[in-house]
Amino acid sequence: MLAALTGVLVGLAVAAFEAVAGEVLLHRTLALPVGLQVVAPAVGLVLAWVVLRSLGRGTTPATSDDVLVAYHRDGGIMALDQVPGKMLGATATLGAGGAMGFEGPSIYLGAAIGSLVRRWFPRSFSAEDQRTLLVAGAAAGVAVIFQAPATGAVFALEVPYREDSAAAAAVPAVMAAAASYLTFTVFFGLERLLPLGGPTPPLDLRSLGGALVMGSWPGSGPACSPESCAGPRPPCSACRPGPGWRAPAPAWPSSAG
Repeated sequence: MLAALTGVLVGLAVAAFEAVAGEVLLHRTLALPVGLQVVAPAVGLVLAWVVLRSLGRGTTPATSDDVLVAYHRDGGIMALDQVPGKMLGATATLGAGGAMGFEGPSIYLGAAIGSLVRRWFPRSFSAEDQRTLLVAGAAAGVAVIFQAPATGAVFALEVPYREDSAAAAAVPAVMAAAASYLTFTVFFGLERLLPLGGPTPPLDLRSLGGALVMGSWPGSGPACSPESCAGPRPPCSACRPGPGWRAPAPAWPSSAG
């Protein structure tokens, strides 16, 4: 439930951020004369610097990097007093046409909201799960900004490590990503990022119910394969080898000798 609540809040916050920075400010910047468009990014950077020095109390412009620091060093706790300054700085930079992507601020904002929800309900998390909503919020932010909930969940699980993943937060990340995406579509519809032609499939209760059935059906049966029967447990009847079955030869020569 807390992951879903995080997803809804992130969906609203990131959608508002994208609407202000992209739909309002950036569109107005692109409508300016060419000469003003050339100097607009520099003006945006100056405004961002002023905001970070004043409202942000001298903080750095880093966004997604702060999420990694909070995950590995601060136990999933983010400095929430820096969020307004960083987000206003990002809005000024993007709205003025600066070379910056929406994904970094979206990940940062989502993780900050996840950290905030965790502070609201501190007794709901153990020491091992204290970073769960941080990852779930980051997943929700990516899901909204790219309009791809599965991508958001996988991306957020892979980001904290180079050769590993935050597997313990997989289910909350998926729930938060789905909730944020659905919240976004309620207010902004299913407009595609790239026009590909053809009708847009509807998103209604029938479609969601069918997706739920299709997603839960494969996982409802027993997970059985020849590889899963090779362990110390006795093989299941569905994949027990027949009388003429032989073990396949190894693909590589054995190094023991």
